[in-house]
Amino acid sequence: MSDRYYLGFDAGTQSVKVAVYDSDGECVAQVSHPTTIRYPEPRCVEMDPNEYLRLTIQGIRECTEEMLSKGLDPLAIRSVMGDGIICGITGVDENGDSVTPFINYLDSRTQDDADSINAMGLDIWGQETGNADASCMFPAMFARWFLKNSEDFRERGCRFVHNAPYILMHLAGLKASDAFIDQGTMSGWGLGYNVLEKKWSEEQLGILGIDPGYMPRIVKPWDVIGHIPSEIAAATGLRAGTPVCGGAGDTMQSMLGCGV
Repeated sequence: MSDRYYLGFDAGTQSVKVAVYDSDGECVAQVSHPTTIRYPEPRCVEMDPNEYLRLTIQGIRECTEEMLSKGLDPLAIRSVMGDGIICGITGVDENGDSVTPFINYLDSRTQDDADSINAMGLDIWGQETGNADASCMFPAMFARWFLKNSEDFRERGCRFVHNAPYILMHLAGLKASDAFIDQGTMSGWGLGYNVLEKKWSEEQLGILGIDPGYMPRIVKPWDVIGHIPSEIAAATGLRAGTPVCGGAGDTMQSMLGCGV
């Protein structure tokens, strides 16, 4: 029987999946819960960041209970990490709480804006990101839309974050000042970053009209970004102080899972 376990989650489009694996890579507990997708207007697709958080906490609790039912100790879970949708963001306030819906790659409300960016005929996009053209599914375009159309974000917004970092931030009790994104998920922004230097591009962000102060800090997937606080431990069955790692994008994690 292993004395080391590792918990991960996938915050996807259709569901939130949580699983625990032992040090040999064997799954010892898993659960999945469906998500809710809203279509408020034509071309608009929205999800609730707090539903993602609630389903993840629920899933962790169910996994730790399943471990107990099998005679396994959930307090032996050594770390928590997760992945999420790389082409999707929400805006958060200073406490790290969402002030906008989560908009993802299914949404095409920014198509006209993407066309206007492409009409500029700039080479910097391809040179720095590898993406020669803007797409309506890029978070960079969603950020522009929030800045123009969301009064809540203009008044209270502090950072743009993806859904997995949103969950991980709350599991670790972090505020907006500690918001983060891993290097792989950063590529989902489409525009606004330098892929070779793995940093935000102030020149691109200036062209896009996005203040660099809204961008989260960049971490590696295995970086420890915080630890499970007592209130989350009580809600999930995890050990208080369990390390929380930066996580990664769903595309990257899928490749690892396939053995690439």
